[in-house]
Amino acid sequence: MKTRAIADLTQLSDADFFSEVSTGLGHILKSAIGLEQSAALLANQGHTRGYRILLSMVEEEAAKFLILLDAVRCPRTPPEQVSRHLKRIYSHLAKGIYAEACDWKPSTFGELLEYMENERREFYLDGPSDVDWIFWNRILQEREHKIYVDYVDTDEGHVWFTPPEDDPDDLWLIYSSSPLQLAQALRDSGCTTPESLEVIAKLWRPVQMTSNYRWVDLRALNIRTLQKLDNLGLLCEQPQDVYAAITDRWTFPLYSAELKLARVKQSALRKIQEQWSPDYWW
Repeated sequence: MKTRAIADLTQLSDADFFSEVSTGLGHILKSAIGLEQSAALLANQGHTRGYRILLSMVEEEAAKFLILLDAVRCPRTPPEQVSRHLKRIYSHLAKGIYAEACDWKPSTFGELLEYMENERREFYLDGPSDVDWIFWNRILQEREHKIYVDYVDTDEGHVWFTPPEDDPDDLWLIYSSSPLQLAQALRDSGCTTPESLEVIAKLWRPVQMTSNYRWVDLRALNIRTLQKLDNLGLLCEQPQDVYAAITDRWTFPLYSAELKLARVKQSALRKIQEQWSPDYWW
């Protein structure tokens, strides 16, 4: 038996690839929806800590959906690119970036890459003066802090980090997951059948994502994708807001982007702290 074998999808012919991806998308979305329903039950009972944990899992599952769908938009040559991309399904950082990218509004692909560079940093400076303390990667830290107790060495000494306790007053934090909404819209509109995935691949694989590729052009391609599916009788009739979720929130394919943790030397951040002054900052 071999676990974590998602990259083996690259060994399939296109027809089998689309079939397996379609099946996987269905399983992932079902899992995400089930987790969201469980999260809602916890929230209604005032168990906000459990709600936060499950919502993180919802977003990771929905991000897996989007990562797998990007494998369809990714050219199959070189095969290493598809394989490398598929393995991101096992990366908490990559899934976190995918989830957050649903709410980003970059004007170009290059601008999106800049956003992601900030989120990939292993350590970063922040605080009232922007340089006061060194923090661990924000996406990974927020995920870990919701779930685990940890003993941490900070700028102010060693401390125990503990997950936030239940607080019924925090129920206002309840919100619908953006990546899950997008995944559901793609499924409900018929974009995830094997036949539709074949159409998506033919439209998207030839498109090269350069740094100056504009959001308006991406949105136009999203619209053209839905129109092509409609012309072929593959688009499912849905309320307009479902189509709008796809055209306005299905972002640039990220298979060519670097999503690994970017190593940062804390000594370099210390140097920035030492050189900082209010006059220099202004």
